[in-house]
Amino acid sequence: MKKNWRMPIIFILLASILLLPGCWNRTELNDLAIITATALDLTEDKQLLLSVLLFVAKISSGGEQGAQGSENEETIVVSAKGKTIAEATAKLQEVLPRQVFWGHNKIYIFSRKVAKEGILDHIDFLLRHPGPRERAKLFVSQDEAREILKLPSSLEGDISEVLKELAKEETGLNVTLKNFQEMLTHPAEAAILPVIEIYNLNENKRGPILYGAAVFQNGAMTGVIDRKATRGVMWLREEIKTATVSISMEGVEGSVAFFLKKNRTRLIPHIEGDKWNITVKIDTEDDIVQNTTPLNVVGPSMMAKNAEKDLWLSAIWGSTSGFLTVYLAWKLHRLFPNQTIVQQLEQVFGRWFGKLLAGVFLFFIMHASGLIIREYGEFIVGTLLTRTPINVIMGCIVFVSAFAVHGGIELLGRFSTIVAPVFVLLILVLFLMLLPDYRVDNMLPVMENGVIPSLKGSIISHAWFMEFLLITFLFPYVHDQSKTLRRGMLAVLGMLITMIVTGFTSLLLLGNNTATFNFPVFIASRYISLADFLEHVESIVMVLWMLGGFVQISMWYYALVLGTTQCLKLTDYRPIVFPFSFILIAFSIWATPNFQKMVVHFFTTASVFSFIILIALPLLLLLAAFIRRRMTGEEGRMEPDP
Repeated sequence: MKKNWRMPIIFILLASILLLPGCWNRTELNDLAIITATALDLTEDKQLLLSVLLFVAKISSGGEQGAQGSENEETIVVSAKGKTIAEATAKLQEVLPRQVFWGHNKIYIFSRKVAKEGILDHIDFLLRHPGPRERAKLFVSQDEAREILKLPSSLEGDISEVLKELAKEETGLNVTLKNFQEMLTHPAEAAILPVIEIYNLNENKRGPILYGAAVFQNGAMTGVIDRKATRGVMWLREEIKTATVSISMEGVEGSVAFFLKKNRTRLIPHIEGDKWNITVKIDTEDDIVQNTTPLNVVGPSMMAKNAEKDLWLSAIWGSTSGFLTVYLAWKLHRLFPNQTIVQQLEQVFGRWFGKLLAGVFLFFIMHASGLIIREYGEFIVGTLLTRTPINVIMGCIVFVSAFAVHGGIELLGRFSTIVAPVFVLLILVLFLMLLPDYRVDNMLPVMENGVIPSLKGSIISHAWFMEFLLITFLFPYVHDQSKTLRRGMLAVLGMLITMIVTGFTSLLLLGNNTATFNFPVFIASRYISLADFLEHVESIVMVLWMLGGFVQISMWYYALVLGTTQCLKLTDYRPIVFPFSFILIAFSIWATPNFQKMVVHFFTTASVFSFIILIALPLLLLLAAFIRRRMTGEEGRMEPDP
C-alpha cells in the first residue's frame, strides 16, 4: 500500500517545482503605478497626449505610541506625448518611478478630435497588449478627455468609479472594449460609443454626464446624436434596461407613468414597391408607478375596489363559502373515511370518469398554486426587492416549500402551530399601534349605498374562503375524528376575524384611499411611529406575512402531490415532490404575464373557476354519493354531528 503512494507524492513534488519560477515575476504593490482610467487627446502638433489616472497606495507611519501603519488612497493624473499610444506609454514610464500597470484600468476616454482622426490603431494596441482588460468601458468626450480625469468625485472613490457606475446604470450606452471590437469586425464596419461631457453640479462642483452617442464608420467618428436619439437606438438594440415612460390618453386628463421591467424588440424587414422598410415591434412589461388620471388602472385592494367603506362586511359575506366548504368536506369525510376528494371521486363516479374529474381537480390546484406563488412573488418585488427578478424569488419560495412538503404533513402542522399565533398577534399589535391615527368617520356611514357594494366586494373573498376545501386532504390524518368539523369551522372563523381586523385597520387609517393601494395592510405598517423610536416595522410584517404564505403554498403543494399520487396509484408521494417544483415554477410564470392581469383574473374568471371546482364539484359528489347509496341500498357511514 505504501509503495502505491510513492509515485503520486513524487509527481506532486515535481509539479510544485513548476510554480517556483513565478517568484522572479513578483511585484510589490508599492512598486506599481496602477492605472484606473485613461484619456487620449490630440495636441496642436498632431501628437497623441496620453493621460492616465493613477491609484497610489501609500503607507502612513504610526503615531508616537508605535501604532502600525495603514493604507490610504490617493489618485493623480499624469500625461505623456507620443506619435502612438505605445510611444506615449513608454515616455510615461520614463517619468514614473513605478511600473505602469494596466490590469485595473476600467475606463478609456477618447477626445472628439482623436475620435474624428480614427481610433482603430489605439483599439488594436489595447487588444494586443497583455495588460488592458476587454471589459473596460469606452467613452468619447465632448471636451478635452484629460479634463474628465481631473473631475472630483464625492460619491465614489474616484472619477473612474463614477464613469463605470454611469455605464452600469444603463441609462445610456454601455460599450466595452470587446463590444466595440465586435462592431468594427461586422460587415457594416459601423460602431457607436457613448458621449460624455462636463456639466455644473452647482457653483463649485462639476461632474460628468452622458450626453448622447458618437457614430463611427471604419473606425472614425462621423457624427454625434443627442440623448433622445441615443435612447431610440438603445430600444432598437434591446439595450434599454431601465426606463420610466409617461403616457397620456386621449380624452382623459393626466397621465400614467410606467417603470420598465423587461422588453423585447423585433425588427421585421419588408419590401414595399422598390423600397426596403423595417417595421419595429417592441413588447414591454411594466409596473405602473404613478397615475394622475381618474382611471383605476392599478390593481387596487381587491375587496376595497367595490366595497369601499363596507370592506369589512365583504369578509363576512365571503366567509359563508368557507363554512359551506368545510361542511361539505366534513360530510364527504363521514361518508368516505380515510379518503381524500381524489379517491372519493373515483369511488363514486367510477374508475375512468372519476379519474377524469380528479385530473380536472388536480389541474385546478396546479394552476391556483401557480397564481398564489405569483401573487407572493409580486408582493415581494413590488414592495421590497424591486430589482430582483421575480422568477428568482418564486423559485426560492417553491424550493423551500418543496423541502417542507417532503418532510410530511406533521412538519407542516407543527410549523403552522408556531406561525399561526405569531401571525394573529402581529395583526392585533399592528391594529393597536395605529390607534392614535385612526379616524372613525372613514367607515361611516355603514352601507351608505345599500348591501350591493359589499356583496360585489365579497366576490374575491368568496374565492379565498373556498380554498378551505383542501382540508379534505387533512381530515384522514386527524387523530380525534370527533373534533374535525369543529376545528375546521374555527379555522374559518379565525380567518374571518383576521380579515375583519385588517379591513378595519386599512379603512380607519387610509379611508377611501384604501382602494388605491395594492397592499394596504403593508402600507399601514409603514405608517407606524411610536415616539419616533419604533419605526420601519414593515420588514417584520413582510417576514411574518411570507411565513403565512409559505404555509399556504406548502398546503397547496402537498394537496397536489398527494392527490397525484392517489390518482396514479403510487405508493409514496415523496419521489414526485421535487419534480413538481419545476412544474409549479413554470405555472407561476405562465399563469399571468403581470400583476395587473393577475388582478383582472381574480375579479373575473378566478371566482367562477373556484366556485365550479371547490363548491359545485364537491356538492355534486356528495349528491351522487347519496343517490348511489340510496339506489344500491348501502348503509351510509353517517355519524351524528359532534
